[in-house]
Amino acid sequence: MAALLDLPRSGKIAVVEMAGIVGLADLKKEERNPWKTSTKGVGEVLRYCASLEPDAILLGIGGSATNDLGMGALSALGLEITDRSSSRICFPSPERWSRISKLNAADLQKLPPLKIACDVRNPLLGTNGATHQYGGQKGLSEEDHNLMEAELKSMVLRLGEILPQAEETVKVPGSGAAGGIGYGLGLCYEVSLISGFELLRIWFDLDRKVGNCDYLITGEGKFDKTSMEGKAPFEMAGMAEKFSRTSYLFAGFVDEEAKRICQKKFSNLHIHEFGDRRLNLEENLLGGKERLMLKVREVFKNLPL
Repeated sequence: MAALLDLPRSGKIAVVEMAGIVGLADLKKEERNPWKTSTKGVGEVLRYCASLEPDAILLGIGGSATNDLGMGALSALGLEITDRSSSRICFPSPERWSRISKLNAADLQKLPPLKIACDVRNPLLGTNGATHQYGGQKGLSEEDHNLMEAELKSMVLRLGEILPQAEETVKVPGSGAAGGIGYGLGLCYEVSLISGFELLRIWFDLDRKVGNCDYLITGEGKFDKTSMEGKAPFEMAGMAEKFSRTSYLFAGFVDEEAKRICQKKFSNLHIHEFGDRRLNLEENLLGGKERLMLKVREVFKNLPL
């Protein structure tokens, strides 16, 4: 673990989970809108962690409701964002970016090294980037994808005026994870992007456990093409294949093309959808536990255990 995180063998590490601060699951479907959400709360938590003087901070960035390049977090950490009247914009969600007149990074809070665990490898911009791949699930309308992408590109140029690496790092694998928070923090701090799954693999000794199991069961809320960008269920299926174990993946919703690709790639993988497509998301979430258990019983009732 210490080797993966490039940490000394002794000392303190603070662990922060982004989804517990600005998590998508905390919002109702009608509340999801990445124009209005911000990572400011993440910055406030990082600032508090720094006051505890850890040797490093491990930040997990999955499951966010944001798409703001980490501007909110940087604002909470001291990035001065002002409008044309020199008034500070305290909650710089993307809908407010057009009002920004000046950025000033002179008074940024100091942070220890940041180890950012992300489970996808998407770049920041483009058709495989943050907005086009994940904007929809965060509540961005289809017609707003190009508009949001343009705002991100414009902000990258603005950041480039005060932070010289801004335009060079948009293609870094993982910079598009969680709306680009790793990208934004990486412009101002010592940041290392690490594989979230690799972290879990080592932390929980998954090689030994998968190698010793009879069956592997995994799953997530929605299994689609983004799942194949390095998310844990996809990687677990790969581990099962490596150890010649049969794996079962359960998801509330399964994209048929993703299912076809994965079952072609992993010969021992079985994918099952347990959601009810006649119901909306909230209704499926309310009955999710019961539907999952029904599907599990259906799949395993004749399996020799």
